[in-house]
Amino acid sequence: MKIEENRSLAQLEGKNHDCPNTDMESGTVSRWRELYPRPLSEYEPGDIRFMIGQQTGCLYLVPLALRILSDNMLLETDYYPGDLLKAVLTIPPGFWAAHPLLLADARRVLARERPQMEAPREYSPTGKNVNKVYEAFFTGDLPPAHDPGSDLL
Repeated sequence: MKIEENRSLAQLEGKNHDCPNTDMESGTVSRWRELYPRPLSEYEPGDIRFMIGQQTGCLYLVPLALRILSDNMLLETDYYPGDLLKAVLTIPPGFWAAHPLLLADARRVLARERPQMEAPREYSPTGKNVNKVYEAFFTGDLPPAHDPGSDLL
């Protein structure tokens, strides 16, 4: 799928989420509100990780994430090495079931680094967690995830 990076998720999804601004708004809501109308070409890798983590625009953001991950599988965007990878790997199974060609592409891109992921590392709870989820992605042994609805489709 060719992604029109000059368009925003609001334009691509055809949704307008006009929520009133409040002083009590959380940082998560503020960041989401800032990113949703912004053109994808302006997204940083951390923005892609964030929106995928919010299960917003995955159909458009996963191909961008895969492009980034093909260059640096364990890129640290905001929190730890592999945080973008983990965001992609933990997208609910329902999304992947609805988009089998994207799943095949993700597995193809991510499989290139499989030897690197299987190599022993120093103990790191984060790294170990990413490795476990990475392997589950290939075996199809993903735990059921909360699926908030059609935003993933």
